[in-house]
Amino acid sequence: IIEIRGDQVTSKQCLTVRAKLVAKSQQVFIADEELPLLEDVGDKPKDKSIEELQVIPVDQTHPDRYFLIRSQLPTPEKESLIGLLRRNIEIFSWTP
Repeated sequence: IIEIRGDQVTSKQCLTVRAKLVAKSQQVFIADEELPLLEDVGDKPKDKSIEELQVIPVDQTHPDRYFLIRSQLPTPEKESLIGLLRRNIEIFSWTP
């Protein structure tokens, strides 16, 4: 085992400079131009849907807040999904 002693002040300055450089750096991801672009969903997801969707209101006090789920979903799965969404409603962000 070899013990190396150095200048603690210089070491701390080096660490500080490194931390500042990492904080200032940003990653930029370049999109692959050959990948197909997804179609813009727009403001009305119902219009872009392939399947028939059912509007599920979050609650009666906010008629503008709702979920869209597949109409043909089997009843047990639909009820389970609606329960899950309503139990975790605080996770969602709503815009007017």
